[in-house]
Amino acid sequence: MLCPSRNRPDSIAELIITWCQTASGRSKLLAAVDDDDPKIQDYRHVENDLAGLSENGDRVEFVYGPRLRLGGTLDALAARYAPDHFAIGFLGDDHRPRTYGWDQAFLDALGRHGTGMVYGNDLLQGRNLPTAIAMTSNIPLALGYFAPPGCTHLFFDNAWLQIGKSLHAITYLDDVVLEHMHPLAGKADADAGYVEVNSAAMYGHDQQAYQEWIRSGEFTAGVRRVRAVAAFAQMRGQLAAEESAGTWSPIGITTEPDVYTDDPMRGDPR
Repeated sequence: MLCPSRNRPDSIAELIITWCQTASGRSKLLAAVDDDDPKIQDYRHVENDLAGLSENGDRVEFVYGPRLRLGGTLDALAARYAPDHFAIGFLGDDHRPRTYGWDQAFLDALGRHGTGMVYGNDLLQGRNLPTAIAMTSNIPLALGYFAPPGCTHLFFDNAWLQIGKSLHAITYLDDVVLEHMHPLAGKADADAGYVEVNSAAMYGHDQQAYQEWIRSGEFTAGVRRVRAVAAFAQMRGQLAAEESAGTWSPIGITTEPDVYTDDPMRGDPR
């Protein structure tokens, strides 16, 4: 799960604690910190102090890099990590997983989809928006991005929901809680970061970019790319299963008994 963070080392510390208390061990938290963050040394202290909390040291990792804003950071990290993982996702440094085994529940849902998305209950938006989400890695790889193009910080969840609905492959798990400790819920103070990314200027910019993503046809084209990749993956899976069962061979000759018929179209291998 990707978690870009800026100027909130205390929030990352709290997230790591709840992560280690609730994750089953099949997931990894990647905390991404800007290398110009005013509190970068505090992040490094958190990294050193809390790394030992996880039973397996590779369950939590910090990465440091140039400031690309939320969308740019997610895109860069997804391009780097998605090819090597079945699934990839996002949660904010103000999310707190509360349900033990939430990550396994996410993976189970994605396994049923084959290609798809899953999100839980953030106790703020609930079913309405996936403020934290996981998806099979072939989705951002097929799209060519993780965050909607042009958006800096907002409307990501709207875009993910639209993609998932268009694919008929998005699952909401009401009983899996990743609590959103957001000022709108009265669970955090509105610090400078919240004020900036929820300003009228940011809202206007990202709303325009989101609407342009829809109007330009990129949304529709992206969904088509994902469908094509999903169909190919499904076909490969079926062929692999048939080959394993001995009912398919690579030269197109079935191992089932020959059936002779007067109909020349029956048994057509196409």
